[in-house]
Amino acid sequence: MSADLKRAKELLCVGFALKFLLDKSDPLRIPKATETHNESSASKTTSAAASKSVIKRKLLQSTNGSCVFKDPLTGRTCGSRHQIEIDHIIPKALGGSDELENLRPLCRQHNLHLAERVFGKSHMDRFHRRN
Repeated sequence: MSADLKRAKELLCVGFALKFLLDKSDPLRIPKATETHNESSASKTTSAAASKSVIKRKLLQSTNGSCVFKDPLTGRTCGSRHQIEIDHIIPKALGGSDELENLRPLCRQHNLHLAERVFGKSHMDRFHRRN
């Protein structure tokens, strides 16, 4: 096998792997029809997990996968697409639900910032990454 052919084969494998990863992991991609339907034989746990996945995908698609934190001083929206997490507007610890209306995408930094405002810095320090 020539070096060029071998290299092309390697690139095709990498390309296939990247496409597979994005299809499975990127919530901004349109789901396949089989991912949006719950099967009647699925257990409640599987069904609940699938439902959460669909809600998360819809939420991220509606915001183009970006942080919706709005700075109260400047009025600017963050818009970052790095380390996006799903935040509960009313935290579950305070009785909030997993309903779409109570969820928003925030970057990790803004999610931690808002959690510190609600729960206090000393409580949230244990969740910060230590370098």
